[in-house]
Amino acid sequence: MWKQLWNLIKQREDLLTEAYGDAAAMLERDRTMFAIVEAALGEELSDQRLAEIRRMDLDLNEQQQAVRRKVFEHLAFSGGSDILGGLVLTSIVIDLERIGDYTKNIGEVVGLFPGRVDFGEDRALLSELRSLTLELFDLTRRALVDQNEVAARHAMERFHKLSRLCDEKLEAILISARSETGVERADLALALLVRYIKRVGAHLKNIASATVQPFPKIGYKLPDRRDANG
Repeated sequence: MWKQLWNLIKQREDLLTEAYGDAAAMLERDRTMFAIVEAALGEELSDQRLAEIRRMDLDLNEQQQAVRRKVFEHLAFSGGSDILGGLVLTSIVIDLERIGDYTKNIGEVVGLFPGRVDFGEDRALLSELRSLTLELFDLTRRALVDQNEVAARHAMERFHKLSRLCDEKLEAILISARSETGVERADLALALLVRYIKRVGAHLKNIASATVQPFPKIGYKLPDRRDANG
């Protein structure tokens, strides 16, 4: 869907084009924020770094409002042309802003546990989740900026792996907590981290889906190709 929209948008140097560029810039800022916090997982996050993350999150809020304003002004002054493009943009900037929020939450979790947290064997899981999320960022960027449908579908598939790993770990922690007197420090931190990482991935998946899904189904699972073929 984005390919057709972008072909229309490229023909007009207007506010909607600017808003599209702002959305792409928001995704880059989200990735920068995540790269900072993922590098600190299992380590200490300085107060200065956490303050930087919070400032970047505030910038994302302002960018989201700027995109909304430009879309509104474009629709108002153009007589409502490119309505679908405006609707898609206002939809995905919500996801872009939420990625910033959850990334900030990851940084705050790291800050709540001063000193290095020993995740033991779960360090391998965290490393895999970090790699999957960074891959999702790159695939989503290709889907959004290049209108790459293959990258969009790949992003949605990778999210399902990320989601499964996060859910399995969270379930294991909760089952273990039922049979013990309390939750280990590392398990408590890990439960919060996998939840927030999953939410970052979910919003990236939503953005990628805008490339291949009609507007009403943005953010939803692609139909099974076997079902679609009868």
